[in-house]
Amino acid sequence: MQMWQPQYETGGEPITRHLAKLKREMGKPSYCLFIAPVINKACVAFFYTIYKTSISYLVGYSTIIPLPLNIFEQMVQAAHNASYVPTPQQVRRFFVSSIVIAMSSSSEIEWYSAIKREAVRWLQ
Repeated sequence: MQMWQPQYETGGEPITRHLAKLKREMGKPSYCLFIAPVINKACVAFFYTIYKTSISYLVGYSTIIPLPLNIFEQMVQAAHNASYVPTPQQVRRFFVSSIVIAMSSSSEIEWYSAIKREAVRWLQ
């Protein structure tokens, strides 16, 4: 897993910075997916921490969901197979549920497991 360490070092800060810029410019809640073939444990811990910590530089709390590529592919496939076009409200509901899960989780490991389960069933 050592080879994925640069993912945290090169991905975490730019993503949070870009999300903060978007939140400042839009003036409304904004969310982000972080998708990679494998998610580094340091990224999971960092993203979980910024869910639970209001940081003024990041314009408050940040909602960044780290997902392994195979889980994201399942989400896309579910949307493709649905008998309707998923709505923006359904996408937002997924992000809001990730916030609720983060606030009730006792660790990043618990949160990340729950987020992956939620992602697989996001249209149910």
